[in-house]
Amino acid sequence: MRFTAGFALLLALTCAAYASEPIPDCNDPQSNFEMKMCAKRELTQAEAELKTAFQRALTAANTQYEMERHELGFENMPNMPEELRKTQNAWETYRDLNCGYQRLVYYGGSMASLAVTGCLRDMTRARTKELNDIADPG
Repeated sequence: MRFTAGFALLLALTCAAYASEPIPDCNDPQSNFEMKMCAKRELTQAEAELKTAFQRALTAANTQYEMERHELGFENMPNMPEELRKTQNAWETYRDLNCGYQRLVYYGGSMASLAVTGCLRDMTRARTKELNDIADPG
């Protein structure tokens, strides 16, 4: 009984701590902590947009591949969806390595993780634009 009451108190205090976690003003972050929280939020949003753009580009690649691969002269055409998947995997590896290098540029500094997150966000946004252009070359 004593254990259960203690556990319940611990759980209540933990929940209260999370509930009172500050919400940063990402329009004007005032501390390194707020900047990191906002950058992480922006990266999460950018990654979600990238996932959507990739699915759209994959659908477009599949549609184009299915239309063209049976035409005369295109019988040996590489599988476009497979190639796009390989390209995306290679890009993700490059992005992670490239941005990981930022940690060395800012080695030991409090801004190192923010530099990495900002790099990941910026490269992810750029790749999202590329994939959207593939999906809708308009």
